[in-house]
Amino acid sequence: MNFKNFLILFLIFFSLFAFSKTANSATLSLSPNSGTFAVGKTFSISVKVDSGGGVGINAAEAILSFDPTYLNVNTVSKSGSIFTLWPVEPSFSNSKGEVNFAGGSPTAYTGSAGTIISITFVAKKEGTTEVKFKSGSVLAADGKGTNVLSSMGSATFTLKSEGIAPPVEEEKPPTGPLPQKPEVSSPTHPDPEKWYSNKNPEFTWKLPADVIGVSFLLTQSPNSNPGTLSQGLIDSKKYENVEDGIWYFHIRYQNKAGWGPILHRKVLIDTTPPEIKEFSIKKEDSTDPKPILTFYATDTLSGIDYYQILINDKEFATTTNIEEKIFPIGPLSPGKYKIELKAFDKAGNSKSEVKEIEIEPLKYPIFAVLISKEGEFSLQPPAIQKTPPKITTEDWLIIRGSSVYPEATVKVYLSREGKEPIVKETKTDSEGNWFLVFDQKLEKGKWQISGQIFDKRGAQSPETEKIPLKVVSPSFVKKYSTLILILLLIIIAILIFYNIQQKKKFEKKIEEIKEHFGKLKEKINRVFPALREEIREQIEVLDKRPGLSKNEKILYEKLKEALDISDAFLGEEVKEIDNLLEKTTKKKK
Repeated sequence: MNFKNFLILFLIFFSLFAFSKTANSATLSLSPNSGTFAVGKTFSISVKVDSGGGVGINAAEAILSFDPTYLNVNTVSKSGSIFTLWPVEPSFSNSKGEVNFAGGSPTAYTGSAGTIISITFVAKKEGTTEVKFKSGSVLAADGKGTNVLSSMGSATFTLKSEGIAPPVEEEKPPTGPLPQKPEVSSPTHPDPEKWYSNKNPEFTWKLPADVIGVSFLLTQSPNSNPGTLSQGLIDSKKYENVEDGIWYFHIRYQNKAGWGPILHRKVLIDTTPPEIKEFSIKKEDSTDPKPILTFYATDTLSGIDYYQILINDKEFATTTNIEEKIFPIGPLSPGKYKIELKAFDKAGNSKSEVKEIEIEPLKYPIFAVLISKEGEFSLQPPAIQKTPPKITTEDWLIIRGSSVYPEATVKVYLSREGKEPIVKETKTDSEGNWFLVFDQKLEKGKWQISGQIFDKRGAQSPETEKIPLKVVSPSFVKKYSTLILILLLIIIAILIFYNIQQKKKFEKKIEEIKEHFGKLKEKINRVFPALREEIREQIEVLDKRPGLSKNEKILYEKLKEALDISDAFLGEEVKEIDNLLEKTTKKKK
């Protein structure tokens, strides 16, 4: 075999050997893996991966555990990571004492100390504590996703009250103006003095043109120093699953002259709902329409902001008087109710509790008698007459009834189909009796009467059964009685006027008759004596001798007798006429 063929076979064999070799010894480690730090201060560690050679790796995942008694995670950063893809974003839980991540890259990584994530801890308590991997895997870039993780490291840290701070870059004396204090805003927590239920705070800031580095930190200390290790030229930071409490975001800028002043921005986080300590409902009796709610709630962080009361899932009232533990509701109509109390804290978290109550109705009012111009009709249930009560459109409806509740309000409803009911109110007396007048004339048609009773508290009875009422047109005489009465009055007035006029005419005639009669009487009284004298004189003239002879005396006496009879007769007639006129005059008076 010549050298050329040998070389070809060797290259083929070497290639097969080389490409069949995988990174079968990848490791995960923590850096630094030991150190001494001061309680209350922060320090950072990095999660590193050693690909172990070969084709390299392109993915890794792990869960780290720590003791939350000694340490709390402040931030988890992907800055400077070898991975660009994150199926599981780096996150932490201080309550569980865990940090987890799952990252990858479209290209293979080969190296002995590739940074995956950085973790910033806050030292809480003196002692020695360990940070270790709870689980993990590293996948080879072989197209098969082979787990090539062979070992996982750990780290042990000593925490002291006045420990040695972690090594940091020494701040060089400024050679020019330092950057200004950053101006930070938060789209998730815009007001530093307000509580929020969002546990994923986000902060943004603008980078001045001369800034070459940014250092930031989130702690529960108001005066923490984020240090002088730049975390890149970034203009925002979002934290996830931050625990409840008062936090401070610390940030500073770096320019060529050095590090500027620190901004300490407060962040208030409360995701825990309030705790309802007491919630009860009291009533005077089963019919009480105004129950009294007694309630009390607490909230350890942000505090109680307000209470909301819902009745049958509808808002009834909101009270911000958190010191007042007693709240009356109602008046409520008879029935079953779901009373819900919601307590809200100042972060908007709420806790609710539900209770059910029943308001029993009062007893029905009794319609004793319905009175109209047609008569009285008994309305007392169940003895309703077969023929319904009837009134006319000209009548007033009068209703009398009773109840078992003195000094209560009775509402009577007069309704007909398609129209709003007419409602009238009255009060019961000390014995529960009541009386009501509908002074409103009703239209012709079929009506229904019903009622309810309400006591002083607002408790009420159900509405009674509807009692039919028929309203009819009045008879012709009754219908037009007013017109007829007016006509009669006019006729009577005319007759009276006519009578007065006739009386006046009659009285005038009487006066005229009396006047003529007086004159006639006077003439009669003068005529007869004159006639007597004239007769005597004529007799004497006839015989031309003074005195009367015997025959003349006889004639004279007969004539005189005739005159006396005529005088007496006329005197009687005059006397009767005089008496008649006297009586007529007296009747007039």
